[in-house]
Amino acid sequence: MIENHLSGMKIRNGAMMFICSTCKVPPNFVFGVEQTGEFVYLLICPKCGIGLGEWNSLDARDSEEHFRKIRVMIVDRKIYPLHLAISHTWKVHYFRADMAHSEENRRKDGEFLDDMARAIGSRAVTALERIAATLDLDYGGIDFAVNAGGDVLFFEGNATMVMVPLAADEKWDYRRPAFDNVFAAVRRMLTARATAGDGERPSQLLR
Repeated sequence: MIENHLSGMKIRNGAMMFICSTCKVPPNFVFGVEQTGEFVYLLICPKCGIGLGEWNSLDARDSEEHFRKIRVMIVDRKIYPLHLAISHTWKVHYFRADMAHSEENRRKDGEFLDDMARAIGSRAVTALERIAATLDLDYGGIDFAVNAGGDVLFFEGNATMVMVPLAADEKWDYRRPAFDNVFAAVRRMLTARATAGDGERPSQLLR
């Protein structure tokens, strides 16, 4: 990122918000295009119009020039595959990706669910395990992609990751075991916490 007139200001909940160091207002986020044709993300002050910074985009396309967003869930610090969404556009959400009308994409999704390490590579799995260990969550999720070079592009990880209920359509039956695996892992974790020995402190039971 190229910082020009960007500064930080703490807000009420203790988080940091970026502001224009001159006008003291938060920037607008806009898209720009470099001469190479690549997208960049620009921060522009809405008051004075000064460019506050820019981020170069990362190439999230796979070897077939498709965009993917992959989600794994974290339960008791272990990762479980949930879905692999494939799209022809860069902004990928499963419900509007090219999945419902593409048997081939659903096949690739199924391959990921059946054998995550084979589908994304052991290096990517190791990276996800390190992210999960760093997050140190009882429950959460990670959204990411693996580009053509095998690099993991980490999109987000949080403790409120959603598992959207599956429709009754039989074409989604291949996904149901992955959901069941996560539900079973949650039940095991909660049962273990509930039946832990009396000698443990509450803070230990929550971890």
